[in-house]
Amino acid sequence: MPSPTRKRVTDTVMQAVADALVAIENDPNAPRTKRQIEHITGRSHDAVARAFAQDKTENSPYRLNERFARLTANLTRGDSLNEAAVRADRQTIVELRQKNRDLEKQLDRFAIALFARSLDEHDVRPEREVVTRIRRDQQGD
Repeated sequence: MPSPTRKRVTDTVMQAVADALVAIENDPNAPRTKRQIEHITGRSHDAVARAFAQDKTENSPYRLNERFARLTANLTRGDSLNEAAVRADRQTIVELRQKNRDLEKQLDRFAIALFARSLDEHDVRPEREVVTRIRRDQQGD
């Protein structure tokens, strides 16, 4: 049966994870994931997980959880900053295209209503005839 308490990690592991967080923070192309931290530090998944758990329970000066949360704050996935920006731009393009389609539909409805109104006014308004009086029995000069 496993031990109820996790094995402690050394300060070397904690420092390596903290350094990996700095490296990820400075590289906009690096994925913001704990797997990337494992890759950078060369430590196992268990060692990195224990470092984060130990940081949480002992409130260590490394503040790994706080720094990792700040690092991934506005990302829904572990994408790099560049990938997240591309995804956000694509989403903005989709939203703007939808807004454009909605505005075009609204313009079409307005044009149809305007045309229908002009037809109605044309039918109601009688055409004016230009009548000139013919003057007979007047002598022309």
